[in-house]
Amino acid sequence: MAAKFDITENIGKRSVAQRIERHRKGFKKRNRREPTDHELQLEIFDEEHAHFIENWLVGLARNTWLRRARYFHKRKEYPEAVTCYLIVCLYDANGPRNAAAVDARNRAQWQIPDAKPFDPTVKWHTGILPGITHRIGISCRKGGLQSDDVRQLFVEHAAEWYDEYMPLKPGQVWPLIEAQLEI
Repeated sequence: MAAKFDITENIGKRSVAQRIERHRKGFKKRNRREPTDHELQLEIFDEEHAHFIENWLVGLARNTWLRRARYFHKRKEYPEAVTCYLIVCLYDANGPRNAAAVDARNRAQWQIPDAKPFDPTVKWHTGILPGITHRIGISCRKGGLQSDDVRQLFVEHAAEWYDEYMPLKPGQVWPLIEAQLEI
């Protein structure tokens, strides 16, 4: 019996390779040098985040920050990982939603009428997730960061990533995070 052929596997590999090559060429054109793998990865994260925000796929934009945090954690860049986890908390506290219908490749097909990108009152929303604050604690312990350092990172970066559609301002979110930190 012949092995089952999965076309999505081949399409996925080809499109990822094409996407990486497009980013590599764009970086090289802008900076007149080859990007490092790290620079290329950060550029891909930035493009994903911008795409999701532009298409009101705020839940997916939040997930991009989570992947970025895990990436920094694996690289042992703990302050950067904590910053990304804090941004995830900022999103989570505000109830990120995907206010558009998406296809299998996370491309927006149409915006849902009257949908808000953030809504902390939706049924499934759980607020600050203990799993995220636990990961912040792990990164802090490994990186030698204290709770004051975490607060400073939040203060420095939350305003930058605060979105006008978020119902809770950074000053309202910090106490929610602080209450669950495991440092």
